[in-house]
Amino acid sequence: LLKPQSNARILCFSKSCTCMVTVIGYIPKVTLMVSLPVTDQMVGSPFVEGDQMQANFFNGQNAFSFKIFVDHVIKHPFKCLCLSFPKQINGQIIRKSRRIRTEISARNNVTGAQILITNLSTSGAQITVQDDLGLKPNEKLELSFELQFEERNIPMLLKANIKSSNMKSDLLFCHGVEFVNPNAEQVSALRSFVHQEIVKDPTIVI
Repeated sequence: LLKPQSNARILCFSKSCTCMVTVIGYIPKVTLMVSLPVTDQMVGSPFVEGDQMQANFFNGQNAFSFKIFVDHVIKHPFKCLCLSFPKQINGQIIRKSRRIRTEISARNNVTGAQILITNLSTSGAQITVQDDLGLKPNEKLELSFELQFEERNIPMLLKANIKSSNMKSDLLFCHGVEFVNPNAEQVSALRSFVHQEIVKDPTIVI
């Protein structure tokens, strides 16, 4: 992900003002070549030489962040950006569970209760509700929510098993839940969303 830092005249449709790119290749200490973001990710003027960018990258195990500059904008024979090679790279090892902090609105389809998903992984989540659901460990519920991935909203409907329960405050109840037999598409959507959010902000990892 690339995010303009200075002298940039790009207005992204996304609230975070980040653009998804693909690494084409690199020459150590010389240059980093990436694809030019697709046109529906930005409006206004294109990238210009000298723009400073914040780059975030996640390889499945480690999250990296670094600052670079746009050296050249190439449009022929193919569209790409030639960036300066990063002088300093900050990295963070991500646990295999890759549980992240979230604020995702959800609903219990069984009772209709409104739920807030406060952390999420591919295997489970922590949910917070204002009223006691009356659920005990090993009882089941059905969670309905949406994941925002690459400007798309992906609907999710997952059966979950209560693993733990506690009162967070006088008005909030927390439950740890484990997803029950999610299908391959659901697991892929969860994994992609978690990876995307880690790339945007590695500090959300729990």
